Order: sequence, then C-alpha cells, then structure tokens
Amino acid sequence: MAERGASTVIAGYNAATAKSTADALIERGLDVNGLVCDVTLRTDVYRVVATTIERYGRVDGVVNNAQWTSPGVPFIDQDEEGSG
Repeated sequence: MAERGASTVIAGYNAATAKSTADALIERGLDVNGLVCDVTLRTDVYRVVATTIERYGRVDGVVNNAQWTSPGVPFIDQDEEGSG
C-alpha cells in the first residue's frame, strides 16, 4: 500500500520488527510509521488509532493480520480476559 502512495502505519507486537520494517520503507521514500501494538490490549489498539489520526487526520482502511481467540469461543464473543 505504501508503494502505491498510501500513508501507512505498521503496527506490530514486536517493537524491533515494526521499527525495522517501517525504517526500510522510509529509506525508500515512503510515508510509513511503525508502532508497537499488542492486539490483546484494547489500550494499545486505541493508542495506535489515536496516533494514526493525529499524524494523518483519519483512517481510510485497515488490514488485520493478527488474531487472538479463546478456544471454542466465537470471535464476536471474545473479551480481553480470554474468558469469552
């Protein structure tokens, strides 16, 4: 997406990976921001959204490649404690 001109936020659980991925794209002249985010923590997700809006003014799209679920509990019924 960044290569096609989109301002992009890379949010990853591993701080070093998020930073190195963003830095590699920034070196190519792309508009990328690397942030740490643990998707199991609502506060992290809210912080990433707030930081994105602060920097870019809005969120146009989201690609989620992370998941966390409690076995046997439908995604829609998940909670942060993992109890479903």
